[in-house]
Amino acid sequence: MLRKYATLEDAIADGRFPQQADELRVYRRIAGMDTTAPLSSLDDQTPTWGKAAALARTWELNRLALRLEETAGAGAEES
Repeated sequence: MLRKYATLEDAIADGRFPQQADELRVYRRIAGMDTTAPLSSLDDQTPTWGKAAALARTWELNRLALRLEETAGAGAEES
């Protein structure tokens, strides 16, 4: 796909992803850190640093996992 289409818009113009076109455009804006991208609001949540650290370890993001574990160990999380 990347070799055939230079951009997402090129792929959409060629008839690819007709049902997902609008969502893909939003995802592209989010990935580009566009602060005006329409996002659903989320309920306030308390971070679960220990769970985040375990997930980071699963993904082999070890430095991130270490930082998250340090945050969890500092009393930032109630398990």
